[in-house]
Amino acid sequence: MYMQYVTTKTDSYASYLKGLGYSTVAIHPYEADFWCRNKAYPLMGFDRFLSQDDFENPDKPRGYISDMDLSKKIIAEYESRDESKSFFAFCVSMQNHASYGGGDYGGNTIALGDGDYSAI
Repeated sequence: MYMQYVTTKTDSYASYLKGLGYSTVAIHPYEADFWCRNKAYPLMGFDRFLSQDDFENPDKPRGYISDMDLSKKIIAEYESRDESKSFFAFCVSMQNHASYGGGDYGGNTIALGDGDYSAI
């Protein structure tokens, strides 16, 4: 979508908040040029864009940076912010992307028992 619709400076929630004095950051723990995010996010008004290259030794379940490491990055960005400005972060996670094979998450089976679940 970004590469089709965001090719010039574009109004967005990020640009609106930036106009109100917020610092704005977009975080996507994958390749920076995936869906042209490295080009689109600045056009949308984000001050900074962080990609997988901005993570040090992340945990990668199923080959993608974990949501836990993404959460830690968001917290680190918040804690290192310019405290004279409000802070806005837009984040798209990766851990749960792609196919879901039978062995991806181990044996997480839920047994419902003998109750009447017809109203569910």
